Amino acid sequence: MKITVDRFEGKYAVCLTDGGIHLDIPSVLLEGASEGDVYDMELKKLPEERKKRHASIEEKAKKLWAD
Repeated sequence: MKITVDRFEGKYAVCLTDGGIHLDIPSVLLEGASEGDVYDMELKKLPEERKKRHASIEEKAKKLWAD
């Protein structure tokens, strides 16, 4: 997905996706960006990362509720 920086409002860069969706992205994440800049943005599902985080949360819950 491509996003284009439309304008800046306060601490946010108001961006538009190639599908016309507005995204407010903190400007610090787009350091040096200017209006009209185009970025490639990949949203990729990471099932292994989800499993790791789920296991970590389960372990913390077990410790919390252990007698």
